Amino acid sequence: MDRILREVINNYLTQMDLPFAGNELAVKLRNEYPALLSQILPDQERYKVTGSPGKGGWTHNPWIAILDTIITETPQSGYYPVFLFKADMSGVYLSLNQGVTEVRENYRRDAKRVLRLRAEDYSG
Repeated sequence: MDRILREVINNYLTQMDLPFAGNELAVKLRNEYPALLSQILPDQERYKVTGSPGKGGWTHNPWIAILDTIITETPQSGYYPVFLFKADMSGVYLSLNQGVTEVRENYRRDAKRVLRLRAEDYSG
């Protein structure tokens, strides 16, 4: 895992100056790194690992998430641990995140309140 994190930290900013489509590091973040991480998980059928360098273009904060399929199968809903890289690539956080897309679609104006309540539930 350490090799993966270091490779992203050491190379991501320079790769952002290159085309996104077909970029080797972008492909690794989507495919190779999640596959390697999933190999060390105890139940490869229950847990799904996914990563993203961005959609259609580079994100400033690439990530690799571990999804418990009992809770969610997509980072747009539920909650999950995620390796979230700092924008300046000075480090990486291991964070418990929650998907916001589904909440925004279902609760619209109350989305912030619902997300806050869910965060309290998850942490308590």
